[in-house]
Amino acid sequence: MIFAKRHLQELPKSERAILKEKYEYFIKLFNENLKYAQYSIMLFQKRLYRDEIELFEAYKVNEL
Repeated sequence: MIFAKRHLQELPKSERAILKEKYEYFIKLFNENLKYAQYSIMLFQKRLYRDEIELFEAYKVNEL
């Protein structure tokens, strides 16, 4: 455990309690943040021919 280190054991008990409280807060915050970490799957397609741009143009229906 992190608080078993000698330099922390030499601190007064009240200061160790404050450190432990802050440490627990940040560990819980870190774990909460990990819940929102996601991943993405990206699919790519190698095109053999260029797309015809005319197929993808948009215009209003009443402009015809």
